[in-house]
Amino acid sequence: MLTSRQKRNKTGKNSTAIILSVVLLVMSLAPGCGSAMAGDFAENGKQDPVQVFDSFARDLFVELASQDELSLNYTLADPQVYGITKADSAFSSYSVEEMEKDRELDKEILNALKGIKEDELTEEQRITYRILTEMLKGEGAGKGLELYEEPLNTVTGMHLMLPVLLAEYRFYGKQNVDTYLGLLEEIDVYYNELLEFEKKKAEEGLFMSDRMADKVVESCRVYIEDVEGSLLDEAFQERLEELPEINGEEKAAYIEKNRELLKEHFVPAYEKLAEGLEALKGSGSNDLGIYYFPKGRKYYEYLVRNSIYPSFSTVDELRKAVEEQLEADINAIGIALRRSPELAEKFGEYSFFSQDPQEVLENLQEAIAEDYPQLPDSEYRIKYVPESLEDSMSPAFYMVPPMDRPQENVIYINGGKSSYDTYTLLAHEGFPGHLYQHEYFRRKETQELRHVLNFSAYSEGWATYVENRSYQFEGNGLEKGMGEILARNSSITKGMYALLDIRINYEGWDRKEAADFIRQFFSVSDETTDEIYDSIIADPSNYLLYYTGYLEIERMRAEAEEALGSAFDAMEFHTFLLDIGPAPFTVIREYYGEWLEREEKDIESRKVA
Repeated sequence: MLTSRQKRNKTGKNSTAIILSVVLLVMSLAPGCGSAMAGDFAENGKQDPVQVFDSFARDLFVELASQDELSLNYTLADPQVYGITKADSAFSSYSVEEMEKDRELDKEILNALKGIKEDELTEEQRITYRILTEMLKGEGAGKGLELYEEPLNTVTGMHLMLPVLLAEYRFYGKQNVDTYLGLLEEIDVYYNELLEFEKKKAEEGLFMSDRMADKVVESCRVYIEDVEGSLLDEAFQERLEELPEINGEEKAAYIEKNRELLKEHFVPAYEKLAEGLEALKGSGSNDLGIYYFPKGRKYYEYLVRNSIYPSFSTVDELRKAVEEQLEADINAIGIALRRSPELAEKFGEYSFFSQDPQEVLENLQEAIAEDYPQLPDSEYRIKYVPESLEDSMSPAFYMVPPMDRPQENVIYINGGKSSYDTYTLLAHEGFPGHLYQHEYFRRKETQELRHVLNFSAYSEGWATYVENRSYQFEGNGLEKGMGEILARNSSITKGMYALLDIRINYEGWDRKEAADFIRQFFSVSDETTDEIYDSIIADPSNYLLYYTGYLEIERMRAEAEEALGSAFDAMEFHTFLLDIGPAPFTVIREYYGEWLEREEKDIESRKVA
């Protein structure tokens, strides 16, 4: 669902205004029809479809941006430029009823879009049109599967992400501070909704296993602590310091109010959530993948189709492509080691030129100059995950800045995950990964709507692709030949997780089958294989999402290299992917075919000349 998807990605909600905007759009394009928008775009008595579609896209952008206070703050620093005075709600509403309502709204939007003549739109509008159509056309398949969602999973659950989102809530003035404090007052209401959702899951036999519930409860307890010196206490004070309009006395009052709300709402919200999950233990009997739920396979197909948007038509077809890439990577490592057998002994001893984040980011920006489009200087800050959250947070992550405050790029590094290489982490999160891709697309002249539609398979696929490429960047400090082996090894590891995702959640592998497969690649303990299994069943299709995006890009590059031969230009290929921007791979593939055909014609024309 368009609206529900934004809810899961940005805690949004639906609105009838979206439908009204689409209905007006179609009415104004239809011959003989009038609407409230008709007079605005009249040109010689005829509506200009380009202007009408722009108006619709802007209205939809405003609606999605203002769904709730978090979405609004993370999208716009100055929402009044778009006529937004406040968000529709504090947090989104999370319930089966809202999901069903969203689905009906999305159905109406899709029907309205079908009445638009695509060939009357500009090229940029046609891309937006195709993206919206692709997003919405498969949503009906989710009907009856609402309770299969797990908002409190142990990988990307809201109980893990919301504190970080609150800690990064931007303060541009007193109004933002007051709004933030209002969010803290409402957090227990939001968590009550999540708990009610879990109770409905339990009633339907779809609640998580006791093993998983214990993990969620344990992560909740991190926030049930003395609020002074906590993440949300320190982050609040840091943001206040950046507001000169607030004097010392006011500042002290705000700090006290924040602590008071943390004690009266935030901590109790986590306490009640933990208690509620404890009470539901025993109602979830499935300790394996979602395959073992009644509609588990159907739900997995729905996730793949409506979250990843692969160019592959079935899960089985995608699985086969993953297996082919795994085999290719394994064979390539074998060839590389036969060519340079001494690298096998040095495999565990390699090191990059530096582990200092600032030095690494500067090096990366120089290393990508030849194969990636130039990007003007981009401001960013490096922050570190609080020690208390290191166990539950990712090794690193990038925080997207508001559209109108591009200088507020933030990369978080988890100092507790020391087994990860800073160089490849920052290639993924910084340059030429998330920060670079986001900044490149932000500078393009495109409709605002494109910037609030989330396509994680594209963004994570791009970041994973360039992370793997970074192993072979000039100046990274690796010995000659080691970069290729490390890149292939990284691809194998990610491919293994992606294949396990399918085998466990779609084909029903149990823990022993998964462990046997893992040990084909690594010598690990039963505890480790169980941890891997748990992470895969916690958030079905999550690992597959990252790898599929990477696989799609790698396959397009391989096809282009084969078709263009020595004339293949990495800069041109990367520019195409960055220009098209976040979109379903079904849509990207259409434009890729056109791009490749143009490249081939250019080569032929140069030969003739």
